[in-house]
Amino acid sequence: MKKLITLIVLVQWLVAQPPTDWTVNPSDYESVMTITGILYINGSESGDTLNTIAAFQDDTCRGVINPIYTLDQWMYFLMVYGNTNYEDITFMVYDLERDTILNIVDTLSFITDDQHGQPDDPFIFHAIDSTTLNLPPTITSIEDFAIGEDTPTNIQVAYSDPNNDQLTLFSHSSDPNILTTIVDYTLSISTTENWNGSGTITVVVSDIEYSDSTSFVLTVNPVNDAPDNFGLLEPLDNVTINITNDNLNDTFRFMWEIADDVDGDQVDYIFHTTGDLDILGVDQQDFNEIIWTHGDVVSLMNAEGVTNITGTWNISATDGIASTTSTDGPFTLTIDASTVALVQDPILPSKFALHQNYPNPFNPTTSIEFSLPHKSSVELNVYDVKGQLVNTLVKQFMEGGNYKVIWSGKDMLGRDVSAGLYIIRLNTGDYTESRKAMFLK
Repeated sequence: MKKLITLIVLVQWLVAQPPTDWTVNPSDYESVMTITGILYINGSESGDTLNTIAAFQDDTCRGVINPIYTLDQWMYFLMVYGNTNYEDITFMVYDLERDTILNIVDTLSFITDDQHGQPDDPFIFHAIDSTTLNLPPTITSIEDFAIGEDTPTNIQVAYSDPNNDQLTLFSHSSDPNILTTIVDYTLSISTTENWNGSGTITVVVSDIEYSDSTSFVLTVNPVNDAPDNFGLLEPLDNVTINITNDNLNDTFRFMWEIADDVDGDQVDYIFHTTGDLDILGVDQQDFNEIIWTHGDVVSLMNAEGVTNITGTWNISATDGIASTTSTDGPFTLTIDASTVALVQDPILPSKFALHQNYPNPFNPTTSIEFSLPHKSSVELNVYDVKGQLVNTLVKQFMEGGNYKVIWSGKDMLGRDVSAGLYIIRLNTGDYTESRKAMFLK
């Protein structure tokens, strides 16, 4: 009978062989920790008599044991050896029935003389055989984060499945303005144009039976948008405006399309000129046209001593932060006032003279005639009754002759002057004369 028992044990030992490196030499260690436990595999208590549980610190075996049947169950009295407290101890089991090594999910920290479990309250080792048990996939959580408006972004999603099952991934957002797609491990995020706000994005991984998900808040911060595109309207490109004595009171305008701003910011317009058109420069404004009377332009040309100006003009729209320039500018413009801007009588006068303006009182324009007996440096200025300079109509060297200029009741910035009395003064260096002019509203 004794020989039969020995034979049975020998056969079982030959069949059930744990790895050969599952051995430990207790003399190498100064301390020991004990565990009294039972084994569960895939959630069910194991009754295999020759299962072997081993304890490890990293890859070094620190203890190994087979079960003993006591108190109506197979129990493991495992001694774990060590020299240093607080080392992480992991466990593995050789499963006789499956003839395979399984990971035990439980871990302990080594502490000298510590005891885990009692026969009547054993520690439970949980082992999982992923080849026979479908385990749920897992996905790593994603932290909340922020992006700028109109800024697509990609983030990497980490997920896995213990069974290496084929997985399905999908994503969705709590706000329809946030658009998501996921391919493999990349989650692509975009937003509706010019939208800002926040929403919750959820990413789900599924093996059909089980799923896991993670959610995070995406904040889309507002970004200032430049005003929308716009075009120039008039005058058309390469146009010449002819000013004559007969149309001094007529007007022309620079006009362009309104530039909308998606952020609702106020849009101002900046008038850009090159060449001779610089004399038409105006301040930044919030409306989309600039109106000039022919007489105003003639006054500016007189002050510069020119009868014909040409150059380019363009408009930029700004919200105070970002700007947009017209899509079709700059346009070229020529203004020809050669017949009226500065009229010269060919008869050479015998003396200097500043004649009374006509009409007087006037509105909106008046003619001012003066005579030069020889070539002179001429300044023709308009002052208010306080002696403050209002406008300079002429400032240049001029040949001898009789001249006529137009004042349209504007100051040097092109603004209408107030009704009242003004002084027109001619100064040639050799001669100074003043006349009173009354502007009516």
